[in-house]
Amino acid sequence: MRHYSGLRTHVPKLVAAAAAAALGAGCQLASGGTITMGDSDLAKIERGAAVADEPLATQAGREILLTGGNAVDAAVAMAGIMAVTLPSRAGFGGGGLCLVFDGSNTTVRTLDFLPRGTGGAAGPAMLTGLATLHAEYGTRNFDGLMGEVEELARFGHPVSRALATDLAAVEPVLGGDPDVAAIFGRPGGGLVGEGATIAQTDLADMLTAVRTGGLSAIASGPLTAGYADAAATAGVPLAAEVGSRSFARWTDPILIEDGSDQIWFAREPEAGGAAAALIWAMLTEAEDYDDVDAEERPHLMAEAMARALAAGGTVGVVDEDAAEALLSGYSPDRATAPDAGRAGDTSFGASLAAFSGNYLRKTELGVACAFTMNGLFGSGRIAPGTGMFVAGPEQPGVQAVGGVALMINEPTDQLVYAGAGSDLLPGLITPMVETLVLERSLVDAMSAARVMPDFSSDAVLVERASIDTLGQTLERRGHQVRGAAGLGRGTAIYCTSGSTFDEKTCYAAADPRGYGLATVVEP
Repeated sequence: MRHYSGLRTHVPKLVAAAAAAALGAGCQLASGGTITMGDSDLAKIERGAAVADEPLATQAGREILLTGGNAVDAAVAMAGIMAVTLPSRAGFGGGGLCLVFDGSNTTVRTLDFLPRGTGGAAGPAMLTGLATLHAEYGTRNFDGLMGEVEELARFGHPVSRALATDLAAVEPVLGGDPDVAAIFGRPGGGLVGEGATIAQTDLADMLTAVRTGGLSAIASGPLTAGYADAAATAGVPLAAEVGSRSFARWTDPILIEDGSDQIWFAREPEAGGAAAALIWAMLTEAEDYDDVDAEERPHLMAEAMARALAAGGTVGVVDEDAAEALLSGYSPDRATAPDAGRAGDTSFGASLAAFSGNYLRKTELGVACAFTMNGLFGSGRIAPGTGMFVAGPEQPGVQAVGGVALMINEPTDQLVYAGAGSDLLPGLITPMVETLVLERSLVDAMSAARVMPDFSSDAVLVERASIDTLGQTLERRGHQVRGAAGLGRGTAIYCTSGSTFDEKTCYAAADPRGYGLATVVEP
């Protein structure tokens, strides 16, 4: 296979004084926008990049990198900010998982703090997960990072387009809830829109209690009982096992080796880990996606996804042999894949990625995280007195997040790619393949058309913007085709490798299907 890590693809950088001013004012750029810092903006930093599904979160990550924090400091800050500014997808009542590359010892690990619990609402895992991540890799004071989050909740912030869109989606259901209206309501009825300023005093008080009482206050102390009682009062009692289950654990990810590159995927089934790894192996080992005719690629992608999702957790060892076995019987001219069942279903989530360091000093650190509430706004109920939306219950067969992945160049121990999917698997896989296999710029790769098997029928879903072209080539091969508004959202960072520090260049991109923002810090 090809060696991906030496790519020097040029990606135009959006540099505008107006953009910097907009960020400083707390406003968002157009979706997928990128900010590159000039020399006058730099403090004592190394190279860095940050991207998140919510602009204020990216701004927080940028400030951390500019003031000497590392990628995990930035990721913790961004996640905390999103828990305030995007509670629909990444609230403190939920959780997530992060894949971390540590260049000091060339290790890759997954931190699993997904909100779990069946037969009742899942437990709040976000704070414990972020504290565990920070304790292992962070350099900034954790209380200080959370203090900034607390201030944002207490003194207010503008509603971003990302949150306003989610509020509009649930207004018919949640608009009449008095606890929701107390925070997100507008005078005269209905929920607030983009640009309105909201404060979340109860949430700020909860963060104060955690900051002064320590994480034990929420992990096993009185705050846990208070939250459980509040959730029950809201009509969504916590699952019985929540009180006894650890909310954060380190696990070993799945590794796919490709020449001198290592591609890592979180193995948790809630992140579609095995499926994502198998899709990658099918497209790069069992078949050569870049050598396939452009017209065939949507068909090959749909066939690989259907096979991987249908296999679910039945594949014992995820490797090239497993990928070749799954893709046996593939025809470039006709649909042959099995029904993917419900394995492609998802609950809405959010994602981020961050990078910092200098590989010559062995300080590179890369992290990709995805978060979920087990449904948009979780259970849809706020635990009284906490300001936290209670997560929904685990849903068997439903992918909680869109997956996380890292690519590391093994000979040089450099991070090449960090990506995360907020919801559906194409938000992770399609930009990876477009960037690392087809050698497209990261921005173009994030915008590329997506397809995936429908989880409610045997059709192939195609984004409506591309259905006239991609739909025809799929139908000619016997696929039923259905249109979809958008198939997943992703965040990603791509770095070229080099033999010197100056030769390495990093790019970051947010998904234009959402309303995120990316930032790159170059010394």
